[in-house]
Amino acid sequence: MNWLWGGQTVAEPVVQGGLSKNVSVLKQLQKADDKTVEEITENFLKMADTESGWIKDEVNTTKVLQVFTQTLETCPISAVKAVGIVPYPISEWINDFKGFEEYKIWDPSLISGEMIETGDIMKGDKKYNVEFSHQAFYSGSVLAANRDLSVLVVTSQLKDGRYVIAGRSFQSEKVPEDPNYVRADLLFCGYLLSKLTLKSGKEGTKVIYAVLLDPKGYVPSVVVNQGISDQTKIMTNMKERLKEKYG
Repeated sequence: MNWLWGGQTVAEPVVQGGLSKNVSVLKQLQKADDKTVEEITENFLKMADTESGWIKDEVNTTKVLQVFTQTLETCPISAVKAVGIVPYPISEWINDFKGFEEYKIWDPSLISGEMIETGDIMKGDKKYNVEFSHQAFYSGSVLAANRDLSVLVVTSQLKDGRYVIAGRSFQSEKVPEDPNYVRADLLFCGYLLSKLTLKSGKEGTKVIYAVLLDPKGYVPSVVVNQGISDQTKIMTNMKERLKEKYG
């Protein structure tokens, strides 16, 4: 995920969700009155599925990848959005989002990932795949501590056929804070995948990646300045890896 802002000391992480270690995350999310998975999905879509408020980043935008940033009034950090095209059908590579093996290639800053709970749940007639995990990342500087996350990732399909893979911090006693890391706060992160027809006539995928991550603690300004570039590299690395796998 990397770190998007810093050069200052900021407040402690805001807890979004929270459960004791004896409570199953999936069972809690399954309850009719628990709206966590819906909220994670809707909040991500509000940011990713709109052009409103986003400013094009001319420095990091390329011929094949459009990059945008947005500063929110309620948050001292900038959100990043990248839009690109993958020349493969969604069905061919969507499972690459599962677990951490492929994602670690897309994002080399990922130190480790541990899956705590995963499975499908139904909310009414809609199915969601849920992954609750602990993830640790390099900070990008020897002057700053590495970061970690307790995160919930929700995958679902919209009525129009698009797929949403959305994540947010989710605190639980199952993932206690580790003194070796600074616990970051992921406000939203994810991918919006849409089917499209390539110039060749073959089916491809439009990918929108958006993220807003508060690293917390102190982060040197040099890391801040590198943050947007590092975020866009995730999309670049993804495309290169998919070409390597699916040719």
